Amino acid sequence: MKRIVPVIGLMVLLFVVPLQAQVLTDAQKADIEKSVKDLVTQYFRAWERLDLDGAIKFWSRDKLIGQMASGRAVTTLEAVLESWKGSNKTHKEHKIDDPDVRIRIISPDAVVAQFSASWKIVFTNGNVTTYNFIATELWVKESSGWKITFEAASSAAKQ
Repeated sequence: MKRIVPVIGLMVLLFVVPLQAQVLTDAQKADIEKSVKDLVTQYFRAWERLDLDGAIKFWSRDKLIGQMASGRAVTTLEAVLESWKGSNKTHKEHKIDDPDVRIRIISPDAVVAQFSASWKIVFTNGNVTTYNFIATELWVKESSGWKITFEAASSAAKQ
């Protein structure tokens, strides 16, 4: 029993105190939420311009976990970009509705963004397909700003 008290004290110091130090004010939470929502929108505008190099700039170079989309996982920026280029070879135009973005703040330096939208793709052969998609992204705060470190996405063609 005498050993439990110091262990509990240590747990309080190691876990509770740091958590209290990271309590965010409502203004800080609102600022983080607005910043990440704006970045998600900018990210999709790069996609609309078919600017894959511009879209990849939203991704972390230091803390990358990867992307899970279309049933495959990629874990390097080069692989993410190559995957995009491969699927975009036949795309002529993209139009993405404003995404419905929901933000969950994990810490002052980590945010989960969940969103859904409709994505219309015009192909070079003239075909048009509109997809409903949902995605979850992990954004982390780096010295250069908020960056995507992980993305999981799923889509289905509208009927």
